Amino acid sequence: MWSRLVLLMILGLPLTALDQRMPGAQILSGRHYVVESDADPADTRAMLDHLDRFHDHLARVFDGIATPWNGQEVVRYCRDRASFLAYGRAHCPGFSEGWYGYQADATATAPAELVLMHLGTNRSVLQHEAFHRFMARAYPGIRAWPRWFDEGLADWIARGRFVDERFTLPERVDPRDLTRVRDALSAGTFVPLERLMKLDNAGWNGDGQVLQYAEGYLFATWLKRVDDAPYRGLLRDFLLRLARDQDYDKAFAATIGTVGVNRIQQEWIAWLRALR
Repeated sequence: MWSRLVLLMILGLPLTALDQRMPGAQILSGRHYVVESDADPADTRAMLDHLDRFHDHLARVFDGIATPWNGQEVVRYCRDRASFLAYGRAHCPGFSEGWYGYQADATATAPAELVLMHLGTNRSVLQHEAFHRFMARAYPGIRAWPRWFDEGLADWIARGRFVDERFTLPERVDPRDLTRVRDALSAGTFVPLERLMKLDNAGWNGDGQVLQYAEGYLFATWLKRVDDAPYRGLLRDFLLRLARDQDYDKAFAATIGTVGVNRIQQEWIAWLRALR
């Protein structure tokens, strides 16, 4: 036990990594994460390498906008769905049986953690949840992100992949989500942007969550792609204000609020309808 403790200290791993919760698990260390895993060692290493590369990509994207945390975070990596469900039921208050991964802030007795399950080469859940943790560390003054922003951006970046060592997002938007939102516009069930931006966690994850996730993803996509004034650079300006003041409401009022939510919605809906 003591030799292992000394080794972890030399490697600079958080001592929370010693809080083993998974029977028969191994502990692996990367540059930005320490992983407790009951999955195949090769699968775990591939996941950990991907997480480190993804973190480095986010650090480059957010360079000058926010300062990423440079420590290591804890990951629990489950070999299959049964292992994941068992872990979540035991350690996550409010755990949902429909999840395929989640992230949790630190508590008085446990570190922040990413909890993931092996999904082969599908990295979308991993990237979605890792983005949440990155944002929590990069903007430590903001303790609760509004759902439209947190989930919309996370869903947008989760769809990317590494191609020749470069992280690339698809040019084409997800046709299922686009159809879902267009159908909602036609049926009158579309969630107006002003209301979408005010949904709390319970409201976001209620009966309309599939549509709300689709809207959040497509709005984040538009914010990243729009190139017309006064919308060009709006997301970056918003993030710069967040980094400076660590105050969501203040940053929102100075950027998105200045342009006007209704005006932004008109442009966004026009973009949605024109997409081919």
